[in-house]
Amino acid sequence: MIKANFRISIALVCLCVSQVIHAEVDLEDQNHRFESRLSSALQEYESVRTQISSDKIPLVKTINEKKLKIGKLRSEIDTLLLQQSQRKAQLDRNETLQLDISKQIEFIEALVLDHLSNFESLTTISEDQIYRSDLKNLRTRSESDDTLPDLRIMDLSLDRIKKASGGYAFSGKAVDETGAIHSGLVSLIGPTSYFHSTDGLIAGQLKLSANSLLPSISASPSIEPELLKHLEEGKIVSMPIDPTLGKASGFDQTKWSLSEHIRKGGYVGYVIMGFAFIALIIVILKFYDLSRVRTAYQPSTVDIIASLKSGDVKTANDLAAKQNYPSNLILSAAVARANEDRAVLEEVVIGEIQNVRDRLERFLPFLAITAATSPLMGLLGTVVGMIKTFALITVFGAGEAKFFSSGISEALVTTEFGLIVAIPSLIMHGILQRAVREKVASLEEVASDFVIELHSS
Repeated sequence: MIKANFRISIALVCLCVSQVIHAEVDLEDQNHRFESRLSSALQEYESVRTQISSDKIPLVKTINEKKLKIGKLRSEIDTLLLQQSQRKAQLDRNETLQLDISKQIEFIEALVLDHLSNFESLTTISEDQIYRSDLKNLRTRSESDDTLPDLRIMDLSLDRIKKASGGYAFSGKAVDETGAIHSGLVSLIGPTSYFHSTDGLIAGQLKLSANSLLPSISASPSIEPELLKHLEEGKIVSMPIDPTLGKASGFDQTKWSLSEHIRKGGYVGYVIMGFAFIALIIVILKFYDLSRVRTAYQPSTVDIIASLKSGDVKTANDLAAKQNYPSNLILSAAVARANEDRAVLEEVVIGEIQNVRDRLERFLPFLAITAATSPLMGLLGTVVGMIKTFALITVFGAGEAKFFSSGISEALVTTEFGLIVAIPSLIMHGILQRAVREKVASLEEVASDFVIELHSS
């Protein structure tokens, strides 16, 4: 058993030794192969290194050249970016300048149009014959969107100023009072224009004529053709001048008589005037009634009381009847019931005083009604007048004011009438009401004293 194990051990040792020997042989072969490969790799490395060394100088030169080009390109890019920024800033400045210039042009256009409008409005009706065609062309050209404002209006303005500074004359036409058109010479001195016909028969100051493109001749006996001829020749003459250009003569048309004023108010104005007339009659009657009211004379009432206490009723009645109105009525009623109880006597006296109050306050409510309704009537007239005005505007338009001025006049006149009637009516109602209260208070005081004295003993 031991021998068998020993043999096995020897066999295993031999096997291990043989394997080690074979492994050493294999390692030597591998080392030889590795060394061969390493030698070839080193040779290849040396070859590549030599090749790199030979190629490095041209590559470095190429890289340096490329770097120089890149630097130049970067410099050019920076220059272009700077130029782009400058161009953009210049473009922004040009746009701002263009906007400013556009605004200035618009402002100049507005000034030119405004000056054109002022020129048209400030030229006299006689000068319109000279400048009408030029102004029409300038207006058409200036209002065109695709053209700059025409500055020839400035030349016209300067030419007109130069002419008007010393006065000038030109050939023109005018219309006389019959509507006939006459040719002649127009003399312009400031805003005042004079005309005398070619035949020398008509002369006068020119004024605006409604519904006509030509001025009308305002005939004046103090203006003769010879004076105008002397004026045109530069001689010193004495002539009447109307600085209102004929408008002063129209002031008389605005002055209405009372009947015309009432007629302007229409039927509403007549109704208001009717209220005013009735209120005036009532005021007169009430002042008359109040002027008749007198309080009793104190010594007379003492005599009446003394006669009643002495039993002389007839004398007391005579004294009471002789008192002023309406004290005589109150005292007569008190004397007739003097024998009655005090409460009955007081009722009788109060009843008579109430009758006097009713007579004095009669028709006074009508004044209050007039004061309250007159403004409403005026407002009604205003509405009616405005309805007429709008109806006329619908037919004739709003171009000529005289066509619908009557409706406006009626609207305003009725309002005026309503206030004129209402305010005095309200004041007089308050005055008369207070006067009635004072008169009745004095009568009540007299009656109270009479009753107290009569029943004092």
